[in-house]
Amino acid sequence: MKHNYIYILLIFFASSTFAQFNNIAIGGGIGLGNIQGNLPSQTSFAGKIFIETNASFKPFNKIEFAFTYAQKLEKILPENNIISYYPFVKSFTIAGKSNQQLNNIFFIEEGLGLLLLNDRTFSDTDTWNYGFVLNVSGGTNLSNNTEIQIGLDYGLTLNNTNASYLLFLVTAKYNL
Repeated sequence: MKHNYIYILLIFFASSTFAQFNNIAIGGGIGLGNIQGNLPSQTSFAGKIFIETNASFKPFNKIEFAFTYAQKLEKILPENNIISYYPFVKSFTIAGKSNQQLNNIFFIEEGLGLLLLNDRTFSDTDTWNYGFVLNVSGGTNLSNNTEIQIGLDYGLTLNNTNASYLLFLVTAKYNL
């Protein structure tokens, strides 16, 4: 398949980048939002896992590699009828992140990067789209190694079905 080479490049880039840095963080989060492809916006639940490392170039302090999955909310809600298909999207992102400390307790973080999104909003749709991801969050350090954040992730694609998502996420991060 033509998108397999993208996976190989992401894995190669991630492994070579992480070999250069010793400050790595892992994290994940859950949230709500909406997904959209060639259909009206659908309320969805979402999950995100990510790996983050320090960046050696400005204006970004960090680089984040993330996987996000979002599916129509009715999939996890009890209901009477049986629907055979619930729309979903999954995405891989690489984003530069910038972090500003507001005071000793709180910080804000913004990110901008590239997005590879698999649009599965219809049962017969299985397209790979590329685009951009933007995220904004605020958070606090719970300890020297742990952070918690609340923020927005927005992904917008530029080809095929022009799929997109807007997610409100609560994430936790642990610095190794």
